[in-house]
Amino acid sequence: MPRGRELLTHSRMACFKTCPRKHYFKYLLGLRRARVAKPLHFGQMVHAGIDLIAKGRPLQAVGAFLRQQYREPPAWCQSEDDVAAWQLEGEQVIRLVFGYEWRWRGDTSVVISSETRFELPIPGCRVYRVAGLIDKVVAQEPVVFIREHKTTGDQISVDSDYWKRVRIDTQISLYLWAARVMGWEAREIEYDVLHKPGIAPKKLTKAEQVVFKCERETLEMYGKRLTDDIGSRPDFYFARQRVQRLDSEITEFLDELRMIARAMRDAELRGRHFRNTDACQHPYRCEYLDICHGNIDLSAGVPEGFEIVDYVHEELLNGRESDATNGSAAGDAGHAATPAAVRSDGNAANRTEVQPGEAGCAAAQGGADGG
Repeated sequence: MPRGRELLTHSRMACFKTCPRKHYFKYLLGLRRARVAKPLHFGQMVHAGIDLIAKGRPLQAVGAFLRQQYREPPAWCQSEDDVAAWQLEGEQVIRLVFGYEWRWRGDTSVVISSETRFELPIPGCRVYRVAGLIDKVVAQEPVVFIREHKTTGDQISVDSDYWKRVRIDTQISLYLWAARVMGWEAREIEYDVLHKPGIAPKKLTKAEQVVFKCERETLEMYGKRLTDDIGSRPDFYFARQRVQRLDSEITEFLDELRMIARAMRDAELRGRHFRNTDACQHPYRCEYLDICHGNIDLSAGVPEGFEIVDYVHEELLNGRESDATNGSAAGDAGHAATPAAVRSDGNAANRTEVQPGEAGCAAAQGGADGG
């Protein structure tokens, strides 16, 4: 039986509302794909880089750390295409993180707490507790607010649908309520959003092929073009907006939280977890579709390509489960990518990252001393 079944997180509740059968596989059985999904890994690495910057690490150390994470392809890279995709992700992560630092360099806000994990009782519920990981609690006179970092492939212009959805997202209510319970009078959340790069390495013209002796852009050529693109349209890649919650909206959220908890408990006690077939292929193909469709008997063993995890909330773990607290902040409980992992490594990388708007200025050497 996997651990963490007594905890409700924003991700778990969203999964249950999407499809109770998927929730059953993922959170009650702990059945997961053996390979980490690409969007999840991309977001984790971007988040790790941003956190190092917020903690004052020099850019050259951040670059060295991120290059180190992509030095060796993981076991699931079984083909040249897999390896190429892995290396491309690494280049995109580094360029995006450096662009982020350049875009928000003038930010005068002060981080009070970073990577704060909470685990709190749900008012009126004895079966479950609610948990989460608040990216940052930030002070900017005269207010205190929460800052959440997000990566997305959606458009993030001011009038985009992305922000319409954000304004009604229950995660905002959850985190603001949790922050108040833990003693921070935060009344708003700032969504700090990074747009995933959509451009890819391109095929060179015949004239360029003669000059550069290759048919397609190298990673370094592509990276420089991506940096130029970020510098020419920063608002396409980076956006921040704050969202508030009234006390009445927090009360409404707590009612919804209790309703979801009761529905989950009822499904578990009855052993009935209905399917939502509209979620099988939207917004992407469900990882459990083949299991559902084939009516696979899971008692016969774990299906190929899957595994049973020991703890069902990997977004809370990140190697530091013991930092959880009961009703108080677990200050500075971070990702697996922690500042302690940044160290001098002469072989980490040998390339120079150039920040947007600073062409020709060496921003960081990947192999420099992490300090």
